[in-house]
Amino acid sequence: MDYLYYTGTTGTDFVGFSGDRAVWANLLQGDDLIEASLGDDVLIGGPENPDPNFPYLTDNDRIFGDTRSGQNSNDQIYGGYGNDTLFGDSYFGGGGGNDTIYGGSGNDELFGGDGNDSANGGAGNDTVYGQLGNDYLIGALGNDTLIGGDGNDTYFNVDASDAVIENASQGIDLVFSYYNYTLGANVENLGLDGFSAINGTGNNLDNYIGGNINDNSIYGLLGNDSLKGLDGNDYLDGGEGNDTLYGELGNDYLNGRSGADYMYGGVGNDKYVVDNASDVVIEQVGEGTDTVISTINYTLGTNLENLTLTESAVSGTGNELSNYMLGNAASNTIFAQDGDDTVNGRGGEDFINGGTGNDTLYGDTENDTLVGATGNDLLSGGTGKDAFKFWNSNEGIDTIRDFGVADDLILVDNLGFSGGLTVGTLKANQFHIGTSAQDSSDRFIYNQSTGSLYFDKDGIGGVAQTEFAKLSAGLAMTNQNISVTSFII
Repeated sequence: MDYLYYTGTTGTDFVGFSGDRAVWANLLQGDDLIEASLGDDVLIGGPENPDPNFPYLTDNDRIFGDTRSGQNSNDQIYGGYGNDTLFGDSYFGGGGGNDTIYGGSGNDELFGGDGNDSANGGAGNDTVYGQLGNDYLIGALGNDTLIGGDGNDTYFNVDASDAVIENASQGIDLVFSYYNYTLGANVENLGLDGFSAINGTGNNLDNYIGGNINDNSIYGLLGNDSLKGLDGNDYLDGGEGNDTLYGELGNDYLNGRSGADYMYGGVGNDKYVVDNASDVVIEQVGEGTDTVISTINYTLGTNLENLTLTESAVSGTGNELSNYMLGNAASNTIFAQDGDDTVNGRGGEDFINGGTGNDTLYGDTENDTLVGATGNDLLSGGTGKDAFKFWNSNEGIDTIRDFGVADDLILVDNLGFSGGLTVGTLKANQFHIGTSAQDSSDRFIYNQSTGSLYFDKDGIGGVAQTEFAKLSAGLAMTNQNISVTSFII
């Protein structure tokens, strides 16, 4: 390596050489040109007695070579072929090779040329061209314009004041931003960077958008998007298209919207919005207590605990877990299935079946039908004329907390209970108030002191009576409060 020191004039200087050279060009105060051709060269413009740690040029200079520094003026620096590193202010051309270009302060123009280049505009309002190759373009400070060109380009430290420009069919591009950011035209992917609670929005393409460790709101808009919340309590909205949503860590809210969407909440107490029969919700064991909010008929999948029905008269079905299920203002049909479930029909004339387990069922408003089924269930009809159905007398003892003799009914299945019952209002001689049957006709016995309701298959015969329900004590019940039916469901 040869070391050359050149002291220029106040006019227009030209320095040219080849081979392995290190050149300090001093007092370049005019419009100068330094060109290094063959070899591994270091070109530094600076003052007399140069310190290579603080290189700079002083006027409108141009440097050609392999490692260059031009600072504190309007410099023009061209990399040529090879893997170049360029420092300075104003105008940079990387040429061929994989170049690294630093704009420094000022309003710079950076051209990566061919190769996979890294271009950092630095401070100022810069224009950065990646051109060919898979380039890394860094906005840094100022209102920057970043133009990747052909190749799969990556943009860093981009904010709303920066313009990212890509044309169609110029590769798959990625923006990293520390700020709220919306992808522009022809840019596919977005990564939310840093530690702040920031938001990201896609475009009409098939986007990949990833969050950070904080709480993010991510919107896919059009296209078949892939959204990932990472850490934090995230809101993921797929928009149109068949989207894939990953909540990851945190208590996330996932809404695929239109299309057949795949939603995976991950660890945390997640909520899912389902509006398409082809939507898929995935949860693993031990990942939290999760809720599906559905506008359509829906059956809870494996490892999903809760279901909320919205908008219209739709039905909901639970699973083997202890589910919490809510109806809506319309008339819903809800089957809780296994587990110790809690179901509230809310508005509308609801049909609620607790299935197996010790369930808690609320009809809430209007005229509801509640079936405790197997288990010792807690039933509340709420307001309205409510019916409480029993298939047989051996399913457990259900507690009816608000049975009203003026409006409510006990419905029993004629086949399940047997004992000579006929469909219709229970016959008067088959009902008795007391502690046990008094003759062979008595079938239903209500104990006013305890509120217990019994069934006796043969009256005073040899079969013992069975308690199947507990009502409030002291009710003025009659046979009119019990109706024998032939159940379909």
